[in-house]
Amino acid sequence: MITHKLTLSGALAGFASLALLSASPASADDDLEFNPDFETSHVKDRKEIELDPTKAYILVDSLATYPLTFFRDPTEEERAAVGRDRDRAYAEARAEYEEDIEKYNRTAERYERRGARYQGRKPVEVTERNFSYPAPELSLMFTMGPFNRFAKDEYNLYLQEVPPGTYVFYGSFIDPLGTCVCMGTVSFTAEAGKITVMRYEAAILGPDGQPLPDPDMARELDSLDMRARLGMFVGLPETMALDPRLPSDWMVPADFEPVAFIPNWRGAEINRIAPIPGVIDYDRDRVIDVQAVAAAKAAEEEAERLLAEEA
Repeated sequence: MITHKLTLSGALAGFASLALLSASPASADDDLEFNPDFETSHVKDRKEIELDPTKAYILVDSLATYPLTFFRDPTEEERAAVGRDRDRAYAEARAEYEEDIEKYNRTAERYERRGARYQGRKPVEVTERNFSYPAPELSLMFTMGPFNRFAKDEYNLYLQEVPPGTYVFYGSFIDPLGTCVCMGTVSFTAEAGKITVMRYEAAILGPDGQPLPDPDMARELDSLDMRARLGMFVGLPETMALDPRLPSDWMVPADFEPVAFIPNWRGAEINRIAPIPGVIDYDRDRVIDVQAVAAAKAAEEEAERLLAEEA
């Protein structure tokens, strides 16, 4: 069973190229309906800290230091606003094209009347198919780590203050390079006044899909091969990573939901997270929602039981 818990509007789902990063709306930012005031910040390693109960917090526990990139899933209202902004930008780009092609044709006709051929470049027609517009997720994206650790003793803790919402793990990026988990990842809800806890580890995998036993073997790979063979492990800490500076009643484990596909907005190496027992698995390139499969099986068995009782 393939799950698509992260819904993407049809107008934005196809924009999987790096062009999205350089595309800009035709209107000034102040005129846009989607102009989010999205701010996140690292919680620094200080003796005393103060948490904001109106904010949500994401705590990542890891043995090593990694850059971890997330984005907040836009709300339906935000997606609708982006759709209206895009429609307006498209109409303006289309009108500009109409003016440019008219000028081009007039100039070409003048050259033709003189028995010459106009060598100017013909404007490319702006269509729904080739018009690029930035995905809203790019405005709601942030990276935590590998610097600004909240704790760095026997383990590494990264703590990020974020607006409440649903967050999706997008991959590991240190601009401009990175790896996106476009072919399988997870989302989770970060609530106000709570610290959502998760764990992350990574390893270079061998041909059998297992981490290379000798770290020196990974050093022999070039950077592209290393990103292609990067194993990305997301889950929950075996024991909740507590810090005496953090209120224990705020700590909650991340409740992961499978996400089957994310567009490769940043033109990165494509990857996916490792299977998480009870959450996400794969059948070749298909994402399996383990909980949904178990629920469907239980419902089928219950239906068979009821039929047997009636018989």
